[in-house]
Amino acid sequence: MSVHALTSRRNITLVKDEMESFFHLLVYMSVRFLPSNVRNVPRFIHDYFDAYSDRGDWHACGGIKSTAMVGGMILVDYGLPLQFFWDQASADAMMAAMAAAADPRRASAASQSVTSPPTVIMQPPINAILKTLL
Repeated sequence: MSVHALTSRRNITLVKDEMESFFHLLVYMSVRFLPSNVRNVPRFIHDYFDAYSDRGDWHACGGIKSTAMVGGMILVDYGLPLQFFWDQASADAMMAAMAAAADPRRASAASQSVTSPPTVIMQPPINAILKTLL
């Protein structure tokens, strides 16, 4: 459901709410089935789709989904924007680089775990689609 439909007390669903719902479906299917920079997929799915805030006498949309709609960016691990990759090896190389950047002590371990990181990581079209829709 759209952020507005989840946050508002009104019962009217508009076309723009349906369009946003389709966007969230696209995010769900992409995170669920494509290699990405999301380290813990079940946790991300819970936080993005199932979390809510308690407003006393009703529940409103969770913070991650509403932040994505207001800020125009879905942030995942290490505060980086959500990205998808063609294959798991590219995703693993990106995750190792992010871990090394976050913790310099792991830099040597990360460089040893990835034998030959790609110099250019080609990204699938879903990244451009999500960026355009946000």
